[in-house]
Amino acid sequence: MSKLLVDASFIVALFRKNEDAYKVAKKNKNIIKEHKCYTTNYVLNEVVTIVSMRTKDIELTKKAYYFMLDNFTIINEHDTPNFNGQVMNLFEKYNKKTFHLSFIDCSLILFYKQYNLDYIVSFDGWFKKVKEIKTYNLTG
Repeated sequence: MSKLLVDASFIVALFRKNEDAYKVAKKNKNIIKEHKCYTTNYVLNEVVTIVSMRTKDIELTKKAYYFMLDNFTIINEHDTPNFNGQVMNLFEKYNKKTFHLSFIDCSLILFYKQYNLDYIVSFDGWFKKVKEIKTYNLTG
């Protein structure tokens, strides 16, 4: 059983049929039961915001929210000393030449390392360019 850090792009795709990655997310949904899954408060906030803004469906938004609470260990950013400073260092490192990694995405890299996780689950392709992490291979 691997320890997976799940990004918003995967969770949003599970709940929004109009997402490009919806079919792939549904096909890979079983990974949540087969592995120990983590996400963060920031990702939870991002998912709730994206699902609600894109669907205008409060019931679906609540379903996504409770799905995360029921299936993931939620990492609290405030438990990490100097969290914002550490993330800013990663943000600067990965965005020196071009801006591809958001602040929240850089926080996922920090937690991946800090919690000794095995993979990041995301549809955001630039995670694959970060040599210090492994991305989970989602089957299409």
